[in-house]
Amino acid sequence: MTSAPQLAELPGPRPEDEVLEQSSGRARVSVGAHAARLRLGDRRRARLRGREREFTQLVREGVYASFTGFAIIVVAIWGQGHYSSLHALVALVLGVLGIVVAGFMADLAAHLAVHGHQPYGDELKLLTKVAIAGLGTAVAPTLLLVLATQGVIDSQVALLGSVYIYLAIFAGLGWLAVSGSSLPWWKQLAALGSLILIGFAVVGVQALAHSV
Repeated sequence: MTSAPQLAELPGPRPEDEVLEQSSGRARVSVGAHAARLRLGDRRRARLRGREREFTQLVREGVYASFTGFAIIVVAIWGQGHYSSLHALVALVLGVLGIVVAGFMADLAAHLAVHGHQPYGDELKLLTKVAIAGLGTAVAPTLLLVLATQGVIDSQVALLGSVYIYLAIFAGLGWLAVSGSSLPWWKQLAALGSLILIGFAVVGVQALAHSV
């Protein structure tokens, strides 16, 4: 009888094939881990850029509102014989509110021009936060002037107290602006002094404009 043909046995996996497969698997894992690290780094950089942008806008709005408020207080001190505490209070509230609203509308217009739509979500929250920060610079001086209008404190005390408050705000904003830089400490102090001098020059011009 003729024996049935036997099927040839297939060769088993070679050791070098197993090594290649393991290497390929490790390479895929390595590539996946690298991609995950890149995505995590992108998210961190995006968050960092967002915080830097928020910090920049908050400082900018604080400077704008503080300059305006300080100039109004200086004008009220110059013309103390002609302006009452109520007049200074109304001028301060309207002046700071006007500059903050103008800044908010400018940010809305800029966002619309760049992105083609009005801000919403986190963008709108940021713009609102910036506007509130600008208004916040006038809270303490406003309270002092309210007390002066009610006769609780003298108007001179309220105005001088407002000056000291704004000077403290300027110093704080200036220090925030330079402390995050990589400059040596003496250059940071020089930059802070330059900002203060420029600030006084700007306030002088604004005060002159308000007094005319």
